[in-house]
Amino acid sequence: MVSTYCKNLIEKTNSILQKYHEIEKITGEKFNLFSILRKSEDELSHSRFIGNLLNPKGSHDQDSIYLNLFIETLVEKFEEDELKHRNKFESIISIDLNNAKCKTEAYIGKVDFKDEVGGSIDLIVTDNRCGFIIENKIWAQDQYKQLLRYSQAYPDVPIFYLSLFQDNQPAKNSVGNLKKDEDYFIISYENEISEWIEKCIKASATKPIIRESLRQYLFLIKKLTQQSRSKNMEKEIVGLLLNNEQNLDAFENLQKVNKEVKFEIMKTFVKNLNEEINLKYEGFDFVNNFKLKTHHDSFELQNQFLKNHNIKISFSFFHSSQKIKFGYGFSCKDFSKSKEPYISLINACKQFNGGSNSRWVFKKGLEYSNWEDLNHLKKYQFDKDYKNQVNNYFLNKIDEMITIAEEVEGKIKGIKDS
Repeated sequence: MVSTYCKNLIEKTNSILQKYHEIEKITGEKFNLFSILRKSEDELSHSRFIGNLLNPKGSHDQDSIYLNLFIETLVEKFEEDELKHRNKFESIISIDLNNAKCKTEAYIGKVDFKDEVGGSIDLIVTDNRCGFIIENKIWAQDQYKQLLRYSQAYPDVPIFYLSLFQDNQPAKNSVGNLKKDEDYFIISYENEISEWIEKCIKASATKPIIRESLRQYLFLIKKLTQQSRSKNMEKEIVGLLLNNEQNLDAFENLQKVNKEVKFEIMKTFVKNLNEEINLKYEGFDFVNNFKLKTHHDSFELQNQFLKNHNIKISFSFFHSSQKIKFGYGFSCKDFSKSKEPYISLINACKQFNGGSNSRWVFKKGLEYSNWEDLNHLKKYQFDKDYKNQVNNYFLNKIDEMITIAEEVEGKIKGIKDS
């Protein structure tokens, strides 16, 4: 039985939540195009937006105003370093704003780890004489010798390592022998980008479409870096918890069932898929590998043909260093890419632009990657339309994999019969 203290705590917390929901209604801040289009955490989308602002020829038609404000922000941040390491910052200060261009995903050649060259630079601003590089990191991992390779391509320009938070640092195997605050510099969405966008908003006061787009982007940054209005709400809830010992006891008891609550919702998700698959496909066994206390969960499908070749249609949840990800495809241990049916599977899956490694004949990430987020699970549990949307999405992916498996099975059978 739920204790009276737990019930009271839930009621009081809900009262706080309702207050902030009303504020959101009044301000309309939940309506964010980046979030609606599911681009809020997509690094390439952020790079493109920032790159367009930095480009004097960008669609904003404001010439070099935003680039100049960005340079101003960097100089203010590193003014001591600017004096100490004049060579690098000279490349920023001396940019010809009228002739500068910003390139996104600038290709610098095939990656060669031995020679420490190649790759694609997220953002580079240059007038063909001076400039700077931005390596944009939101969730992606640093690549081997990544900053070192970029520095080899542009040895006289500074690299700015941009991540969500100021404390984030590039991996040692990315920077090699490059020196912090000499060859590369740390900037963040939390500080410099927020400050820069605020300046851009002020500079766009008479340009309503640009101004409101920038405001939406600033709100997104505040949300990603935990500086939004929700932080005030969190402080109020913390105050409630610290108000008395009974509230803390109730909170502790509620915390204890956090994993169980999430697990029950995920069980429902897998059960719904299992029921649909049993109705639609004959000869395919469904294996549910979800367990309460594991950090790696999956469900799998196999027919006799796949079993004979130790292949599984796998949908796998797994932990990354910073977030939960979700992948799907054909998994198989110790397979040969030069033998059938693996050759045919790899060729058939090329249309989906996935990857392959020693454990996966084909693997690709999926759009729904937030299964540790209670907001997503809550929506799945209580929003019927959203539940149907998620279920249909996964069923379509399952259908794609089963169709390919049956086509390859038919092809292999035809070869044997001929």
